[in-house]
Amino acid sequence: MNLGRPRIPLIEAKQAEYRPVMHDPWVAAIASARRNVGNLMAAELASHIVHNG
Repeated sequence: MNLGRPRIPLIEAKQAEYRPVMHDPWVAAIASARRNVGNLMAAELASHIVHNG
């Protein structure tokens, strides 16, 4: 029963296509995280040492 709603057409695709639109931003984010993780860990360790003696 349709109930006045358009029906979704079903199609057969021989091959799906994928455009990796988020690949470059993802690679940049990972590179940025790798560059900054050392500084972040050092700051957290220093903070922990200050607060816990």
